[in-house]
Amino acid sequence: MMKARDIMNREVITLSPELTVREASRILLENHINGAPVVDAEGKLIGIVTVGDIINLLRKRMESLGFVLAMTPFDILDFYAMELAVPENRDALKEISSVKISEIMKRRVHFVREDDDILEVIEILAKKGVSRVPVVDSGGKVIGIITRSDIIRMIADGKFSEEVPQKVSQD
Repeated sequence: MMKARDIMNREVITLSPELTVREASRILLENHINGAPVVDAEGKLIGIVTVGDIINLLRKRMESLGFVLAMTPFDILDFYAMELAVPENRDALKEISSVKISEIMKRRVHFVREDDDILEVIEILAKKGVSRVPVVDSGGKVIGIITRSDIIRMIADGKFSEEVPQKVSQD
């Protein structure tokens, strides 16, 4: 049976809780990823941050300023042109860039160990609605990560059919 270690990416991009939203956003963009584990100085998993968390922070800040989120992409463009012309609004939204990752990260993280069965990983991805699952060692240190794309790659490579137990006939 295939294990988490067999498909995990060992080159994990991690974030420090002391990074700002701006710094973390830059790391996510430069690495073409939508989220990353947050680790302490020893590399132990303490949280996770996604692009969705950053967008949610922006949404909450905009709502606190009295902005009503637009219904269409075109409305958003008009909205920014009008509202960001007001200096205090621009300054308030700039503050978001300096928010620490520790303030927005999810502290409750679904993770697996490298010896866990790949079907457990798939179950977490499907049932918990997450897009990535960090892989940790016995000390809680991040040693890998498995994303939905890794599972799709496993299917495309024909490895998934090897993992699904065959139905036993009852003759």
